[in-house]
Amino acid sequence: MLDLGCGSGVAGIAALYAGATRVVAHDIDPVALAIAAQNARANAVDLLLHGTPLLHAPCPPRITCILVGDLFYERSTASALWAWLRTAHRQGVRVLIADASRPFAPTAGVRCLWEERLATAWAWEGTHARTVRLLTLAA
Repeated sequence: MLDLGCGSGVAGIAALYAGATRVVAHDIDPVALAIAAQNARANAVDLLLHGTPLLHAPCPPRITCILVGDLFYERSTASALWAWLRTAHRQGVRVLIADASRPFAPTAGVRCLWEERLATAWAWEGTHARTVRLLTLAA
């Protein structure tokens, strides 16, 4: 499993507890990777930490599922990310996208698995509520 945009590593840790045998936690933010490493140690699990950009290379070998953590907030990276994810999906990789209704999230070629409206902090999000969705790539 690849936890792309892993942040604190919580999704990868949960995947390991749920039975995943190998999780690569990826984030280009070194602070996020340090926090993910600390959380993995605290939970006695092994996350393979990866901090170099992935979007210019093929999906790492042996990855069967990619978890994407709310990464479609910037136009320049969203289109490259979407192309990379579609390529991985065509190669048989399952893709799950957690999206907080970011402006550049895909709307075509995805299927919504879950959706909920959640309260947010105006100071952080510029809105009092945001629709959060779990998406998968359509067949």
